[in-house]
Amino acid sequence: MKASYLAVLALLLFSAPLYAQSSWESSVGVGIALAVGETDDVVDDGYTVRGQVARRFGLFAVTGQTGWTRLLSGDEEAGTEDADLWHVGVGGRVHLGPVFGGVNALYNFGDTSDKGFGLIPEVGVRIWRLELVGDVRFDHWAAIRVGFVF
Repeated sequence: MKASYLAVLALLLFSAPLYAQSSWESSVGVGIALAVGETDDVVDDGYTVRGQVARRFGLFAVTGQTGWTRLLSGDEEAGTEDADLWHVGVGGRVHLGPVFGGVNALYNFGDTSDKGFGLIPEVGVRIWRLELVGDVRFDHWAAIRVGFVF
């Protein structure tokens, strides 16, 4: 039993090191995008690409990101087309070991009703230089992506 506690402690310490000083990080991620709510009536699921830069201050990070999401045509016979969504924004995260959560203030623009500013919550886990992140814009889309941090 003690060995399992030590393994969890080692994972926490080595997967997300404590930063004594501030540092810069960048990441790029790809994943799936899920159309939800009113967006799901027009298009189907698709894919997403995100780029992010972060300034870490201990457990906290300030982020800037940009990304592109393509939601695929739901019904070609009805004349619908793929929807391209773009965003730029800033946000913040709190890191607790390998787990983190945060919120991003994004400006969204593109082919659907998902235009304008929005607050997008996110949660994730980071192991070594890999991140698994989920975020959602309620009643429009949700995304799950894998990223590489460098």
